[in-house]
Amino acid sequence: LASLRMSQLEEAHAAFAEANILNYKDAEVWGYSTLLCLKMRRYREAQQALQESINFQLEDVTILSEMAEDLHIAGMTTEAEHCRSIIATIQHHISEMNMNSVHR
Repeated sequence: LASLRMSQLEEAHAAFAEANILNYKDAEVWGYSTLLCLKMRRYREAQQALQESINFQLEDVTILSEMAEDLHIAGMTTEAEHCRSIIATIQHHISEMNMNSVHR
């Protein structure tokens, strides 16, 4: 993650590839892989990583927000809107949970 944030893209790519080998069902790793692929302009790989992050139910709103922004910048507006829709669903679910706990 630090390599991604510091734009050490090849190091980040190797680290995320290793993380996927260790646990290919980790939605956050797929989310960060999406961001990495977008930064590297590997749009087909970004779409694949995005799909895996969705398949494994990524729920980290921070990662999803960053993905939505970067997808939008890359011109992948449908994918960006899908991320925003997931964020809205998560926020709605959290809001419902908070309302239910208040009314107990």
